[in-house]
Amino acid sequence: EIGKTYTAQVTITVTEGCTFANESGVKTKTSPSNGFISVAENKLTRADNKSIAFDLHLLTKPELTMELAPGDTLPTAADLTAQLPGFTVTPTWQNGVTTAPDSATVTISKLEIRPVEGSYQLANRSVWINGTERTGTYKDSTLTLTNIDLPVKPKGVTVSGTAVSWNNTDNAVYLLYDSSVSDADIKAEWKSGTYSTSANVLYTGTKGAISAATVDGKSMQEQSFSFDTVAAGTYKLVIFKPGKYVPKIISVTVDSSDKNLGQLKLWLYGDVNYDKVVNVLDAVQIQMYKAGKTSVFTNGTEQDIADRMIAANVTAVTSGDTVVNVLDAVQIQMYKAGKSSAFDSMK
Repeated sequence: EIGKTYTAQVTITVTEGCTFANESGVKTKTSPSNGFISVAENKLTRADNKSIAFDLHLLTKPELTMELAPGDTLPTAADLTAQLPGFTVTPTWQNGVTTAPDSATVTISKLEIRPVEGSYQLANRSVWINGTERTGTYKDSTLTLTNIDLPVKPKGVTVSGTAVSWNNTDNAVYLLYDSSVSDADIKAEWKSGTYSTSANVLYTGTKGAISAATVDGKSMQEQSFSFDTVAAGTYKLVIFKPGKYVPKIISVTVDSSDKNLGQLKLWLYGDVNYDKVVNVLDAVQIQMYKAGKTSVFTNGTEQDIADRMIAANVTAVTSGDTVVNVLDAVQIQMYKAGKSSAFDSMK
């Protein structure tokens, strides 16, 4: 078992008619080491020079943790010794470096582990470093390992999720914005194309392959996305997709654990009933909603309801009008009739 210490109560008793000299002590070693180490006097219990007893602590599979990020101070002998009570751990970092570099790995040219005194010993030649077994050699009761490459990983966690849309065109953009940026400013950057160089964008996501998916009984397309090494804080996840899709903007709080945002639906402007097609049926739903009649505006999850309202508010793209009303229905009807409309300004 990794990191487990077994304790044996050892008693050495002289044969009949003999006694231990007052200065008698005990030394131990672990095979195949050729060096004995004395058990500290304060660890020994003597009984009338007839016996000597002590507790022998045998450590199996010692475990060290050295998780490093660029700029971290590299663990010292004191740091590592504190992780293995009863042992002295001495690292020698390659080229004498003291901080983790901005590279994939950093190397310990030599790592020595030695019992502080003879009541502690290692059970074998293996050490687990960051969960990986490393094997060394024994000499003079010292375990020595050489040329250990340790990973250096930027600080932060992974934020991931899946976006679903109506087509398999790989043109979506996944961004984490500063949370203080308003939704209006984010949409303005999408419209102007300045998002690609915006200082408001803190992280750009990577995306996976697009595949077919069934969402609420509908045939759609899904794509995974992820952001690596995201620092703790608050952000706005933004998904831009050409084809008259509403920019997806949701608040995200990141702590010390990886975060999966789950499945996120992308909505087409004007597609109020979420059926892939913008037509008169969507305009009718807006009119029913404004007349106080039963409509699709109360259907779905809380997020669906909020997204549907934004998708219906097509006039916001051109006039900044944030109220869903008959003007939005008119714009949808004009768009379907092939006339100039707010849809002309949508990417």
